[in-house]
Amino acid sequence: MLIPYNVDVPQERWPIANWVLIGITVVISTAAILSGEPTEWDLLRGNLPWHYAWALHRDGFSIPQLVGALFIHVGVIHLLGNMVFLFCFGNAANAKLGHVLYVSAYLLLGVLSALAWLAIGNGRFAVGASGAIMGIVGIYLVYFPRNDVRVLYCFWFFYIVRAGVFSLSSYWLILLYMAFDVWGLATQNEGVAYVAHVAGAFGGVGVATVLLATNVVASTDTEENLFQVLRVWK
Repeated sequence: MLIPYNVDVPQERWPIANWVLIGITVVISTAAILSGEPTEWDLLRGNLPWHYAWALHRDGFSIPQLVGALFIHVGVIHLLGNMVFLFCFGNAANAKLGHVLYVSAYLLLGVLSALAWLAIGNGRFAVGASGAIMGIVGIYLVYFPRNDVRVLYCFWFFYIVRAGVFSLSSYWLILLYMAFDVWGLATQNEGVAYVAHVAGAFGGVGVATVLLATNVVASTDTEENLFQVLRVWK
């Protein structure tokens, strides 16, 4: 298990918008978790908890689901995992883009990943901010590919447990996660909405590329973006 928890990126403003997104998500998701999950009998009778109206569902689709599903998580691990990623990478992205542009990008990437799920997903109920968060990770990859990420690792084999921390350039870790998502999509693992992850990640790279190309959010003289690393343009 690899859990990124801190990035080495000087921030030119407090990432207040990201903290607000995390706070809203935690409050709404906690309420959803406490309300419980329906039994099979409930599903058959259509007695669904309130938060299922916000869940993406191809057969019962409504426009509010495209955004509402971002703020619903079905378990504590699901919620904590997503919020750790959003805190780690979202703070730097928020500080770089500014509050309005950051929130707009987050919601846009969430909608994009939701549409991808509705188009080619397995049609089951889907909730969570993973697609939008992978979009933010994609934005981070474009702006800060060489900046270090601190990572907590933990693995166990029978009774042997090993844990610790290490640092590496962010592009190695992000490309690993993106490759994992592409592999999950290719093998059609239905336990995770990999299609939403992949759509969000590549959407985030696309959004950041447009912002760079149009000079809306440019890299400073002390930063090196992905295209400078690849020597595509200065």
